Formats: sequence, structure tokens, C-alpha cells
Amino acid sequence: MRLHAQGWSIATIARYLDVSRPTIYEILKRWVEEGVQGLPDKSHANTSKPGVDLPTRNLIRKKQEENPLLGEWRMFAALKQLGISVSPRTCGRIMAENRRLYAVPPKPGEPHKPKPHPFKATARHERWCLDIRYLEKHRIPEIKGSFYVITVMDAFSRAILSSDIFQSQDLSCVLIVLYAAIERFGAPKKLITDNGGVFRAKQLLAICEALDIEKEYIHKRQSWENLVETHLYVIWNLNDRENCQITCIMWTWDDQREGQFHIINVMRRMSQVHFEQVTSWQGAKTAHERFVTDYNLQPHWAHRKREDHRLSTTTTLIKRNVIECFREMKHMNPQKQEKQIEQTSLPKELPELGQLHARIAPHFQRSEVRARARHFLEGLLGRVERKNGWQLAEEEGESGPQGMQRLLNAADWDEEAVRDELRGYVLEHLEDEHGVLVIDETGFVKKGKKSAGVARQYSGTAGRRENSQIGVFLVYASRQEAAFIDRALYLPEEWTADRVRCREAGIPDQVKFATKGTLAKQMLGRAFAAGVKADWVLADTVYGYDEMRKWLEDQRQPYVLAVPETHQVWSGGEQREVGWLAALLPPEAWVVLSAGDLDATAVYPRGAG
Repeated sequence: MRLHAQGWSIATIARYLDVSRPTIYEILKRWVEEGVQGLPDKSHANTSKPGVDLPTRNLIRKKQEENPLLGEWRMFAALKQLGISVSPRTCGRIMAENRRLYAVPPKPGEPHKPKPHPFKATARHERWCLDIRYLEKHRIPEIKGSFYVITVMDAFSRAILSSDIFQSQDLSCVLIVLYAAIERFGAPKKLITDNGGVFRAKQLLAICEALDIEKEYIHKRQSWENLVETHLYVIWNLNDRENCQITCIMWTWDDQREGQFHIINVMRRMSQVHFEQVTSWQGAKTAHERFVTDYNLQPHWAHRKREDHRLSTTTTLIKRNVIECFREMKHMNPQKQEKQIEQTSLPKELPELGQLHARIAPHFQRSEVRARARHFLEGLLGRVERKNGWQLAEEEGESGPQGMQRLLNAADWDEEAVRDELRGYVLEHLEDEHGVLVIDETGFVKKGKKSAGVARQYSGTAGRRENSQIGVFLVYASRQEAAFIDRALYLPEEWTADRVRCREAGIPDQVKFATKGTLAKQMLGRAFAAGVKADWVLADTVYGYDEMRKWLEDQRQPYVLAVPETHQVWSGGEQREVGWLAALLPPEAWVVLSAGDLDATAVYPRGAG
């Protein structure tokens, strides 16, 4: 209050006291409203009654008005995707209140008796379902009549493996979608289709025979046996509940048959509104991609009772032995690989993961953080394309990224001790007498200005100056494999000169400016102190300056460091640029080697050109 009375701005006070500006605003507000009595800290406990707030209720009403066919589970799934946690029963209660208060029309009921499925899958990629959907209701002027959606679905996880829209339904379109699924996931054991002519084509049967895929056909007039139809576009005949046959798979119906047919399809509820609004082919593709993404990421009714809380089709699908898949991919074709990989959970497949976690566990103070670290490792070994907080959380069946993010930015654990354990683990498995140490940096392109060390600087990843972070890494490489054993974040001088900005990014005050070469020497020093032996230290021109070479010579460590062509060396009693000396060499003095052609088991003598 004294600083504010002296004319200090709120932002200046926040930086001076190292607190956030909202905190200063709150204190000033309490001073104005309550005087001195309002200054002491107050409890932040939530004393309000639990319930659903008005914005969430309003969002449910809007989604209900936009698409009256959404049921309580699909409403729950849509809110879950947005990070809003409301139970399905609460969604149903609020939707019932909305129908009463706002005259929102209810969706038709869905009474039907469950039947045992004749093509039930007991493991991932045991059975795939393939089918074609017809879309007649659209507003695309250049398309006269229907266009078609061809989909491949995993029968166990219910995940859409591949799907696309076409203006025809010929064999080539079917093979395009099937190829995309096989290319990404390998071949299934069995493929389920109806008896349509395109699915009995000789080319398709030949492909199934070559990939050792058993072809299965659903029974006549039993379209519900194909999960693509039951999930995406089913219309049940309510007048024949005993047999419960599907009598129509088109998206068209009339008022006279409204009492006879009952539409339960998921795709129609989630995407019909968007398909009916698009006016171009590209818009239809975008609407379809949106549906596939939402369908695969939202919680699925079939998985609502899973004990591992993997509710979405994506998290259920990726709980396979992905590590063994990647490990043997170089030596096995997808079909043989799929047969030999056991369909069990990741921790059971990899006992060494549990051993590694037990090794680093003492460096995590709390049991919750230790468990979170185990989940984080499982996520890193998973198949998610980007290892960010959101996708790692989705991999572990969590509703949001907060837990994964807190492990990296706020949890209490000794990251330097974990780094040392990693170095020891790598050496135990990869060390040999001819190992080498490699130093290099890489850039991480960023858009904002808050990430630690971000600045406009040269990034090798982008090949130009970009707004990016730069990390310097130390790799141990041997005949077996290569692995990271140390890392350091490069902080430009503009960062270390601004301590307020550093504090906001969580950078301690004792961290000073260091060049990339200094960071490399610090990492090499830690490796040498830990007893790491290397035949050579390798690095590019960023680290090939005189001071680095002199330091390595003092450590009695052989090195191969690149230098720029303007670097001068003594030749014939005078200094010459190495580029000029290299130009004087005859062509036969050079040997061109490809990194892919080098013999990984050969030992090349020191000093070899």
C-alpha cells in the first residue's frame, strides 16, 4: 500500500515484490472495499455448494439446441473433450430441465435388446470392419446425388483407423483407405465386410491372401454385425424387435416411417449438422476430419466401465506393445510383427521399465510424483505423435494435462540426480571400448515470448533464424546404439540480463550467461568426472574453436571438431586458411563416404583423414 501511495504502478510493484499482478489487484481491491480489515490473507477454500455453474449449463443448452439428437453420454463426451467434467447423469438431468424450460425437443428413445456379437474381437487389431456410408443430405452444388465415406474400424477398441470421403465408391477408393490403415497399424488377422461386390473383388481378395488376412462376411440382412454400420449409420426397425434387423442404411427417411425406424448412429448425431452446412468439397473434408478426431478422442460408451479409465477409442487402441513394434520394425514385416507381438499392457511387456523406474524413484520425494513419473515414462514410450502434456495425458486416460505439466514445472524431484542415473543406465547397456561422445544443439521453434530462453536466433531445425529455444545435448554412441546422457538450455544474453524475465520463467538468479561451448564443456566435464571413456569427442564448427580444443587436449581426450574454412593453421612457417589448403589437394586425395555405407563394426584408426 505504501508503494502504491508513492506512485508506483501495479506492474512495477509486482516485479519488485516478485508476485503476480492479479495478486496486487486483489490486495488493492480489498483495501478499497474493506480498509485495513481486508488486508490479512483469507482462506481460499471453496465454501459454495457443489454443482454445475451457469456457463456450463448454458453450453449444454446451446449444444442441445444445435443438435437435439445428442444424448446424455454424447453430451458428457463433448464436454469432456473441452476439459469440462460433468457426469453423464448430470448432463441428462440438465438436458431434461432444458427441455422443460426452453421447449428443447427431446431426442427419440433407443430401446433395443443387446445381442451377442458373432464377430466379437478379444484383442486389438484382431478384427477390422470395413464399410461404405452414403451421404445424400448436403449443399455442395458441384456434387449431384450422394458422396461416400469409406471407413476402417478396429473391432476391439472401436477406433477409426482410416476414413475418407469420395465422390465414387469403386474399388480404388476402398483400397486407398485400407492401405492407409495397414500402412499405419500393420495388417489385422481378420477383415469383416458385407457381401457387396466391391468387397468380393479379386484384387481385394488377393491382397488379403498375400497379407494373411482372413476374410469374413456378415450374415444376410444382419448389417448390425459390421461395427462400422452400428456405430456410424444404423437405423433399427422397431416393429421387428425380436430380430431387430436393420432395414435401411441411408440418411434419408420420411415422416410416414418415423414411428417404425429408430436412428441410433453416432456419426449422424455428431456430424450431420456440419455436413448439412458445408457448401464445398473441401468443407466436407474438413467436417469429416473433425468428426474422426472428435470420435477418436471423446470418451466412448463401450469403454465406460474400463477399470484403467481408458475411455476413448484412441487410448484403448494404443495400449498395445508399441515398444516391441518399433524395436522389431526394421526386421519384420507388419503381418509377422502383428502375430508375434503379445497384446498386453506396456508395464507387463517391459519389466526393464519397472526396474528403471525403481532406480530413479528415490529422487522423487512424494509417492504421487513417483507414480506420475512412471505414467510419464509410459507416455513417452507410447505411439502418440507429439509428446506434449495434452497427448501424454490422453495416452494415460486423464482428462487434462495439468498433472503431466506439473511434473515438469512444479513437482519436487532432483532432476540432476535423475540425469546421473540415466547416464549410468546408458553406459551399463551401451558402453564399449570404442564409444564416442557427440555434442550438438537443436532448435525448438516457438511462437510466444514466455518460454525460457526463447529468442530470435539461428535454429538448425528450421535452417534459418527463427523465434526458438536452443538446447545443447551430449550423446554417447557405440556399436550397439546411441542415447542422450546430458542436456543444457542455452540462454541468450538478452535473457540473463533481464532477471525479472528470468524469474517469471522460473530461472534461478544464480544462472548466468554461458556460451554453447561453455555448456558443452560443463557437460563433458560431468561425463569425464563420472568415468565415461570415449575414443573421440565429435562436434561441429560451433564447438571447434581454439579454447575448446585446448581444453580437450588438457583432458588428454582425442577429438574430431569441425572448423570453418577461414580458420588459420601454420603451414610452411606461415598461417594459412584451412579452406585454401584444402583447395590445393588433388581430387584423388579425397574419399567420399556416406554415413549409411559405413561399417558400424569397423574401428577406424586415429588420425585417419
